[in-house]
Amino acid sequence: TVRGESAVLVDPDEVALRLTLTDVQQTVDEAYETVAKRAAKLSSVLSELGVDEPARSTSAVLVREEREYDERGRAVHRGFSATSSTHVRLTDVSIVGTLIKQAVAGTSAQVEGPWWQATPENPARLEACRRAASIARAKAEAYAEALGVRLGALTEVSEPDLRSIPQIATVRHASFAPLMDDS
Repeated sequence: TVRGESAVLVDPDEVALRLTLTDVQQTVDEAYETVAKRAAKLSSVLSELGVDEPARSTSAVLVREEREYDERGRAVHRGFSATSSTHVRLTDVSIVGTLIKQAVAGTSAQVEGPWWQATPENPARLEACRRAASIARAKAEAYAEALGVRLGALTEVSEPDLRSIPQIATVRHASFAPLMDDS
């Protein structure tokens, strides 16, 4: 087994963010209503920036009791927290800075991300495949020559989960079966 690896720098096609709104109030209703109002404002911000409904989804809504512990280790009721998280995927990566600024300034959102991605259709991914395959073949040929054997047929090609490598296109692991030279 030989590995061919290649990385191609590419401008991202997409960016993902998670915007989370949290508030603590004395009652469940107050906490929920406060976060619901901020979530409506966040929805307006997204609409004003042209983020279509299918590009956003509420990924979590949570309401729970908040407690603190006093010096004796006893739980003391602090109120109730409400949390709403919205996952946003943008294909217009140029607006991400404006979105973050407006979400934070207008709704006090907490921001996770951005996570930049090149889509599977991006031509840079195929270029990375070609480069990795070429490197793997060259390495396999070098091994075969050094060992005095002929290079056999390709037995396997695999690549990592492309979502785990957002800014580069990568392909790894091409296997060639060496054939023993009869001479």
